[in-house]
This record gives sequence, structure tokens and C-alpha cells, in this order.
Amino acid sequence: MSIRHILPIIILAVLLTALPAGADEARSTESPAEEIACVDAGTADGGYVTVRYLGESDAARAEVTNPEGRMTPYLLAPGEDAALSLYGGTGLYRVNIFEKTDSGQYALVFSDSFEKESEEAPGPWLVSNAFVRFTEDSKCVQAARSIYDEVNGETKPFVEGVYNYVISNIAYNEKLAELVPLSYIPDPDAVMDERVGICLDYAALMTAMLRSCGVPARMIVGNFGAYYHAWVSVCMDVPEDGVIPASAWKTFDPTLGASNPAKDVQERINRGTDYIVRYIY
Repeated sequence: MSIRHILPIIILAVLLTALPAGADEARSTESPAEEIACVDAGTADGGYVTVRYLGESDAARAEVTNPEGRMTPYLLAPGEDAALSLYGGTGLYRVNIFEKTDSGQYALVFSDSFEKESEEAPGPWLVSNAFVRFTEDSKCVQAARSIYDEVNGETKPFVEGVYNYVISNIAYNEKLAELVPLSYIPDPDAVMDERVGICLDYAALMTAMLRSCGVPARMIVGNFGAYYHAWVSVCMDVPEDGVIPASAWKTFDPTLGASNPAKDVQERINRGTDYIVRYIY
């Protein structure tokens, strides 16, 4: 079985992996300046914090480290609020922000830590964040609400409707896939306008549409076999206690779905071993 359009580029690993070589040496040993960023941790128990990077670098990065030591990297845009998801249970979380220096290394410019006292909840998977960006006025939100109304708010038909909308309207951007900018952040509305995208765009668009109508969705970045890839997991039935078990998440791969028979895509998803999770957004 031939599966087309998995991102065959190593640059995505650079984009979403840990800091470049030399970053450890470049980290500041002094207390970072508070003016460079601010963190609103008031929603920590809801599963996310909001960061505003106040610097001017177009190559700023954030790291969220959970109580188990697992780190998730984010790209930050100057002057914009970015929700950073928290997952990994209760305990101490840390947010570090780095700027790229003239030497090409990264320096720590901000650090904050806080306690999360609640268990996993759908909160982070229902809001706009640094990689899944949308507002009330976004075109992707309007399209999602149209589908939601058509199915009278029924969750399963809505999820299927969004998935079919994405795979039917977005073509794979072969040219962009050859050389993704290091500062690349998915823009769901731009993808809708241009009607093309790479795996990050497919996943971000579907995730944004689902979240905007109250369906918990996660953009997953990891490996599909030997290739870096992005896909979506969706919870169609949130338990009454609000704690979503791992078994409640269902995998969707709109990138593959746009250019492969549904039967082949589902076969690969059911196999399970092809998808290796690195980061959850």
C-alpha cells in the first residue's frame, strides 16, 4: 500500500525539537528580565497557561516542562498571546523562553514555574494556542459552525463533517514541504484562503475547527514511520468528571485522508505502530 504526502523533510525536526546544539551553554545564569515576557497561570488548573512574549525576536521559543520532565517546545510571535498546553498530571510545571542570539545559539530570557493541582481536563484542548490559532472571527470558526448547525450539534457527525471538509478542500503543498521556514506557524485561515498546506496545516485547521465548537481536539506532532508528521486526536465523549482517559482519544489523519483511500488510511491508523507521538499541542 502506498501512502502519499507524509512530510519527507528533516527540517520539521529542527522546527519542533529541543533547542539547537549549544543552547545549554548560551543559557543565562542570571535572573531573566521580567519585561521580556509575562505568564498568566490563572488557568493552570484548566490545563493551560497564557504567555505573551514582549521581545522583538522572530525566532523566540518557549519550553513547557511537566512534572515528569517531559518538554514541549513552542514558537512564539512577538506581542501575541499564546496559550501553552499543560499535560502530564499534577505537580510543578516550568515555562522557559529563549531568544536566538547573533551567534545562532539560544539564550534563556524568561523563566517561571507554577503548580497544577487538577488532573487532566479538556481545557487545553478547547482553546486557541500557539500552534492552533483561531478567534471568534476566524474563517475556520465560521466554517465549523456552519457544519455544526447542519448536523444539529451532534458530535460524531460534526467531527466527520469537519474531517471531510478539510480533506476535500485542502491540497498538499509540495513546494512548501520541500523547505519549511524555521519560524513556520500554521495559520488555519490562510490555509483556507490558499487551499493548500502541509501536514501541520491540515492538523491545525481540523483541530481549530473542532475546538471552536466545543469538541476537545489535539494536534499531535511526531513520527509516521521514519518521517516527521502531524495528525489529530479527538475526544467525542468527555466523561462527567471531566478527566479524559487515554482510551477516549480517536486518531484522524487529514493529510493522508486528502490523498489516499479511506480504507488505506484507516488501516494504517488501526495498526497503531506507525504513529509515534513526540509533542501534543
